[in-house]
This record gives sequence, structure tokens and C-alpha cells, in this order.
Amino acid sequence: MLPEAERLKVTDARKIIYPGKNHDAWWDLNQLIEQTKHAVDIFEYLQPNKVGIWLFDCSSAHEGLAADALNVNNMNVNPGGKQKLMHTTIIPISNPPPKPGCPDT
Repeated sequence: MLPEAERLKVTDARKIIYPGKNHDAWWDLNQLIEQTKHAVDIFEYLQPNKVGIWLFDCSSAHEGLAADALNVNNMNVNPGGKQKLMHTTIIPISNPPPKPGCPDT
């Protein structure tokens, strides 16, 4: 038997939910992330030294963005409104200017 630290926490990446009033929460980005972590652990255990390719259909977590993501739908057009706290943007000094004739990235 494997030591506790080397055992898989989950052996089946499938997740069945029963959403609705007084039941499970509707499928969201946080649940997708947890399920993906388990799926990757299972893959790495069963396929050591292999590369996995993971494809996602966006309908599973439609509009799944981080809470502090820059999203035009959450921006104010007028001053004084409520706005979510977002990451500060820092452009490092080592960031070179664009080459002549090339767009700024």
C-alpha cells in the first residue's frame, strides 16, 4: 500500500451535481478548477512522463473570469461608481519600446 502522501485523493474525475433549491450549487469556474486539478493528478499518476492536452468548451464555465480580471462589463463610464478592486499594473523598466514600424505590445 502506498504511503498517504503518494495516494490519489480522488480516483474518478467525474463530478455529478444535482443543482437547484436546497441542492448543489450550479456549475461554476471554481468547481471546474477543482475537477481539473483532480483530473491532472489522475493523468500524471496513470501516464508518468507523458504530456496531456486539455481542451475546454467555454460553455462549461461561461464567463468564468477571476474576480480581479479586467472586464469591460465591470468598468465605470462615469466617476463615483462602485468598481471592483483589480491588480495594479506595473511596467518594468526593462520593458523596451517597440521597434520602429512595429505595434506596441
